[in-house]
Amino acid sequence: MTETWTAKGCYYNTGKALGDILMKVGSYGTVNKRLDACKDKADTEGVTLFGLDNKRCWTGTDGENTYDKFGSSAQCKEVDGNKMGYFTSESIAIYKKNNGKLCIKQV
Repeated sequence: MTETWTAKGCYYNTGKALGDILMKVGSYGTVNKRLDACKDKADTEGVTLFGLDNKRCWTGTDGENTYDKFGSSAQCKEVDGNKMGYFTSESIAIYKKNNGKLCIKQV
């Protein structure tokens, strides 16, 4: 089965709903390049849900239960159908792997 990533929405990351940095992506030039780097890192690390802002990819050990705890946000930028949040507004675009699992990190 080929696994894909789906955008789940834009949420506030105030107080770090997802508190672990998966990787820094601020030097990648476009939203698409940042998203692809996050997906690759998540695949390598066994992460199945992450949030993307303009500087970092975020994850967390209980992320499936915490990513939306501060509510949805309208502060994400969309380019070519891909979304990215903004650090200044503390928003993240959430992406989830479509593999039927809700776990964040396989141990």
